[in-house]
Amino acid sequence: YEGSIGKERTEELAVMVDTFRPLKVTQQALDLELEGYHQSWL
Repeated sequence: YEGSIGKERTEELAVMVDTFRPLKVTQQALDLELEGYHQSWL
């Protein structure tokens, strides 16, 4: 958070997927997961 103070932009891309049915997570997706990433937003 403190590192974001004063920044005007980032080099990130956010994607939102809205589906009618649940998505199924593949093993490849699980292998790419960054543990604790969701906590980096705090």
